[in-house]
Amino acid sequence: MSRNEFPALLNPPIVEVVCGIKFDSVNDLDALLLGVYWDLVRDKFPHRQVQPALSDSINFAMGAIPMRAFLTSANNEFVLQLQYDRFIMNWRAVGEAYPRFSDRHGPKGLLSRMEEEFGLFSTFVKGRCGVELVPVGIELAKIDVLEQGKHWTDYRDLASVLPVVGAFDSLDSGVSREFNMQFVQHDGGGALVTNVQTGKTNEGVDLVRIDGRVISNAHPIVREAFKAANTSLNQMFFRLIAHPEKLFGLRATDDANG
Repeated sequence: MSRNEFPALLNPPIVEVVCGIKFDSVNDLDALLLGVYWDLVRDKFPHRQVQPALSDSINFAMGAIPMRAFLTSANNEFVLQLQYDRFIMNWRAVGEAYPRFSDRHGPKGLLSRMEEEFGLFSTFVKGRCGVELVPVGIELAKIDVLEQGKHWTDYRDLASVLPVVGAFDSLDSGVSREFNMQFVQHDGGGALVTNVQTGKTNEGVDLVRIDGRVISNAHPIVREAFKAANTSLNQMFFRLIAHPEKLFGLRATDDANG
């Protein structure tokens, strides 16, 4: 399925998108300097926290623990996570309409917004640290949630919506079901990771969470790397969900779910 073949869903079940860029470590980019940057963007991100930095490995070396700035917009819809070796922008569904990943619907999509924020951050780091941020890897994640009563009725109906869970229909004697399935596809140093698992909302309603994540080396043009990752995640979503247009409706454009 090519990018242009994805149906344009009217109400996709997406609840979070995470756009991350990894770059070579900048030793001078510590918590104090990240605080200076927050002061420059606090009109857009008025809430802030300081948390331990994310790491690809567990490191027990003695010394100061690297920190990460966690900056949140006034309505909690957007988050910036900044540290010495990576930049992350999150979009979270907090009652706002999904702004889409691309710009095809008019308003600025998530990809353009992420590029703009990364550009501002890169300019700051270059001015303060004298270092050009060169992306060495990207990560894109999309999280979708299918709620009982909204997207499916019982577990037999869920199997018609999400056929991968239908393998256990012969065990349909219980009133509830739990599963946690993971699929990992490796490709040239990168990976597509898909998790499908049951859970509950804060109100106790049963749900299925679909967590798709692409990790890859950065393309010379970062935008192209993210577009390719987005296409992979859309392919995964539309292969998992049966007849998504019936569940989520269709837009009158040719843009995809993301």
